[in-house]
Amino acid sequence: MPNSVTQQYIDLVNSTPYLQSIARNGKRIVEVEQYTYLLSIGSASAGGANILLSGGAFRGIVTTQGDSDFVVETLAVELAAATATDVFSVYGRNVTLQIQDLKTGKFLYSQPTIYSLLGGAGGMPFTFFTPHVMPPNTVLQATIQNRDQNNYASFFCAFQGFKVFYA
Repeated sequence: MPNSVTQQYIDLVNSTPYLQSIARNGKRIVEVEQYTYLLSIGSASAGGANILLSGGAFRGIVTTQGDSDFVVETLAVELAAATATDVFSVYGRNVTLQIQDLKTGKFLYSQPTIYSLLGGAGGMPFTFFTPHVMPPNTVLQATIQNRDQNNYASFFCAFQGFKVFYA
């Protein structure tokens, strides 16, 4: 049994046409849970290697859990560089991002695009115009292409939203 705050949210979801549009046909939402799937490529640590080399393409995969749908509302990305003593975020670099749903073969974007345009800027997440509903066990692959002259330590991609459980 959900707590009172969760129950109020479920009631809102079940009564609001916009939010109800995420529900599967004939199913009643019984629980929602805020959730974030984190995809990381590389390893950011002070003194670590900047392994995302200039000119290279790098991939990372994340699989959603099998117990619920996942509704992606926002996407946040970060590119990090490392020195001998520090790790720091960098923005506006010539690094492209493409995300593909490997189950369906569909791409989230029409072509690889500069990552800061797709995942927010200055640390702020990008909010999707409409939520992306992903069924259980969706496999997402992020591909980054480092077209910059610099090497980087890591790339992070956070898919933020909520898990939806049905009766």
